[in-house]
Amino acid sequence: MKLFFSKPNNQNRGFTLLESLIAITIFTVSILALLSVLSRGIASTTFSKNKIIASYLAEEGIEYVRNSRDTAMISGGTDKSAIWGAFRTSALSVCGTACYLNDAHVLTACSGSCPYLKYDSSTGVYNYTTGTNTSYARSLVITSPSVNELKITSGVSFLHGSATHSLNFVDNLFNWIE
Repeated sequence: MKLFFSKPNNQNRGFTLLESLIAITIFTVSILALLSVLSRGIASTTFSKNKIIASYLAEEGIEYVRNSRDTAMISGGTDKSAIWGAFRTSALSVCGTACYLNDAHVLTACSGSCPYLKYDSSTGVYNYTTGTNTSYARSLVITSPSVNELKITSGVSFLHGSATHSLNFVDNLFNWIE
């Protein structure tokens, strides 16, 4: 009879219900904290990716205007002063407020707000006609600090979460053939 009614010794004791609940609570809180850190990390990575793409698009806008200037100056004829004057006048009249470069790389005035870019995954190119809609909108503003200088501000805005972010690149173009 002693075997059935004997006190259990301390070495054979298991966890009590309270100890198990506390251990499960600590484990759950730890997992939730880890998931919170991971979700913030993923959101930060996505924001960084969007910001890098926006910076490339802003720089590309400046490069397209620079290329237009260089093409006009090289292939426009012998009177470089007149070519610069025509390019300057055209750029200022179209992009005084805001403009964008259409798919033919021609400066086009924005009516209201500039259109959103589309991404063509087959070519890897952002454009305005083919591909998937994106949240990137590029606008160019061109001013003239002097007769032989154009100041180009290329801005890209994009949506991340529920907030709109933007960044601006500024560069100056000069009449390099006088």
